[in-house]
Amino acid sequence: MPAGMPKPVRCSRTWPDTLTSVKRDRRAPEPPRTPRVLDLREPSTAHDLSASLWTSWCEAAAVTCDRVHGDGTPKVCNLCPTGRTDIEASLAWAKPDDRMKRSHANTIDATEMGAYAIATLAVNAIDGWRVVARTATESGADLWMVGEDDAPDAQVRLEVSGIAKGRGVPGVTALRTRLEQKILQVTRGRADEPGVAAVVGFELARVLVSEVTVR
Repeated sequence: MPAGMPKPVRCSRTWPDTLTSVKRDRRAPEPPRTPRVLDLREPSTAHDLSASLWTSWCEAAAVTCDRVHGDGTPKVCNLCPTGRTDIEASLAWAKPDDRMKRSHANTIDATEMGAYAIATLAVNAIDGWRVVARTATESGADLWMVGEDDAPDAQVRLEVSGIAKGRGVPGVTALRTRLEQKILQVTRGRADEPGVAAVVGFELARVLVSEVTVR
């Protein structure tokens, strides 16, 4: 585990057997990886949501990326699953026009919605998760997702957060602190299903991901 990374929180419920197919033996060496692309410009099979909702999230992500990186697309983005090897990916977004920027002028909302899009692509690239629905209020998370070969009712929660600006050591520290907060939020939610917490650092071009495993 990289130094300073928070450990997954343990609680009293076990992961359903149907979810174990996508979980690797952490003692086994990581297999060779092909380059990953988090592409906000195209429709994605990483979700089963409405096209209009996905487009809105991708627009928000593009506006936020443009705000912190300018014309820096595509951008190298590090996916950092807790306790595993980091994955280097390429994050690509469409250059937002004036109408798109005005539509997502609320920077707080744009960061939140944009993080949904990037986190969805990130967890799909890491372990094949597919986002299928929004969660209810007080569930402890934002989204429901299922594994590649899982039954439709074998759902796992995904809690997402985003930080637009922040670089260097302070930026990394803020990202790790936010991840710890999101892990606790998942464990304290009213839903019983296990979960995953993901925090997107836009300026850092980094996504921290931690399984909130339950025993």
